[in-house]
Amino acid sequence: SGPRFPKTAIIISRLLFRLPPALLRGKMWAGGVFMTIQQFKICFVVAHSRRLSDVLAAFPQFDYIGLQESLPPRFLDFSDCRFDDSTVVTLSPLGQAAYDHVRLKAMAVSIPILLSAVGVIVAILKP
Repeated sequence: SGPRFPKTAIIISRLLFRLPPALLRGKMWAGGVFMTIQQFKICFVVAHSRRLSDVLAAFPQFDYIGLQESLPPRFLDFSDCRFDDSTVVTLSPLGQAAYDHVRLKAMAVSIPILLSAVGVIVAILKP
């Protein structure tokens, strides 16, 4: 399923970039819980928009039950049990901690890579 890369290319990329193996598989490690890219996107939308209708508009494939089932237990807090447009949805303290951990880990991985890429471009373009 998909193109296969030679093992030497994978070893070289891991040595150069020192990416965690979980990140290379499309999953991020978050406080003892594997957080997939889809779960990270859901947490991002929930953290930046408060109403349930806004969150469900960003993910039309989910209803509120599907949204809860796509995340680990106790990751979402709802303001009431009506689950209508005025329901406020937030990340629970456990979910917020896991989301912050993943976000900071992704920044810690991506910022050095971006800075080194800029350094390479400047070194190539400098006469």
